[in-house]
Amino acid sequence: MCSRVALQRPTLEPQTAERLLRAADEMLEQGFSFGVEIATYGAAVLTTNQAIYGGVNRFSPSHSLTLHAEQVALAHCFAHADPLILAMAITSVDQSAQPVPCGICRQLLFENARFSGYDIAVITKSQTYYLSELYPHPWPDRPPKRD
Repeated sequence: MCSRVALQRPTLEPQTAERLLRAADEMLEQGFSFGVEIATYGAAVLTTNQAIYGGVNRFSPSHSLTLHAEQVALAHCFAHADPLILAMAITSVDQSAQPVPCGICRQLLFENARFSGYDIAVITKSQTYYLSELYPHPWPDRPPKRD
């Protein structure tokens, strides 16, 4: 990650990663796409309070209103006043591609990482990444001004 933003990598036990993946898989059953054939994604976040919150993508025919599973999981933890993320697991019914966050979701995760101080672990069934690997040049590269 950018040299101006130093983040600590969280240490996760293998059983914690498995719990997160199971929670993300459970979210797949909640997918809703208005009958359009799109991949369903599930996400689950682990907060610094050790709570797990899930989310699933919600397709919108207008496309611009589509919610990504990562966004929904983040909103879920925010709604519970538990917004600081250590890790996120992402799964999909589509096995042809690695379900990693898109650019929008990487930016949202980076903004969260800036406040939590953690280089968020992004867990898929085949690999664990850290946000700094997926998003090496975040924007902006300096903390926001605070009043």
